[in-house]
Amino acid sequence: MKSKVVARNSVLNALDIGVSLLMGVATAGIVARSLGPAKMGQYAFAIWLANTMGAFALHGVGALLNKYLSEYFGKGELAIAKAMVRMGFRIQLAFLVLVGCVSFVYVWWRVPEGQRLFMSLVLATMLPGLLSIPPTMANLAAEDFAANIIPGICSTLLQPLGILLALGLKWGSHTLVPRFELAGLAGGYLFCRVVDLVLRLWFFRNRFPPGLPHVVLPEELRSRMWTFLWHSSALLVLDIIVWERSEMFFLKKFSHPDQAAFY
Repeated sequence: MKSKVVARNSVLNALDIGVSLLMGVATAGIVARSLGPAKMGQYAFAIWLANTMGAFALHGVGALLNKYLSEYFGKGELAIAKAMVRMGFRIQLAFLVLVGCVSFVYVWWRVPEGQRLFMSLVLATMLPGLLSIPPTMANLAAEDFAANIIPGICSTLLQPLGILLALGLKWGSHTLVPRFELAGLAGGYLFCRVVDLVLRLWFFRNRFPPGLPHVVLPEELRSRMWTFLWHSSALLVLDIIVWERSEMFFLKKFSHPDQAAFY
């Protein structure tokens, strides 16, 4: 039985990677040639900024839930596991408020007026990204990879929508879809992330059997979890500086956006 689960999950992982690679190869060149290096540099920096800000939630709360949910799913203590997921949602919502306030100040203080719409849309993708982490980790702990991979594949297959909004569509002299450029690309990306979140929550809805008692996490367990969270967050700061392409910040500040696109 275990071998079948491992084989199924391996095939699903390979399928997810294959679809992502094919979609990336098929679409990246089209967008880059149409929008040009300057605009693609602006978009690359916005994506980097959103990913960097969201990394704290992914590697902090994500690592926390990944470690402890697997342990308690394995023990069969689903009531404790469900309490952990509730805790994860609460932390993500609090982090979402904090990141939202920081993003709002940054956009209106540092971003030129002509770039505010697309930058806001890109930063808004953190919302579905943050909220998807608890159900994603619960699905992983339950060894139900399909509940994560199917939403990911559906989201990837919807990426051409953003390209359509970015580049527009004409039929002869008629404009069927206006050209929104970076705002369209960011809006399509946000839509894909929202679809991904909705599908993950749909698969997650029956993850825990009905009738589980509402329990409070033991104080000793909560203490261990908070200690792990702070330690992993501290290590993440170093990880972001070294590995998460922090030089993008300096390219944005001291060079032309073209350099960020080529990088």
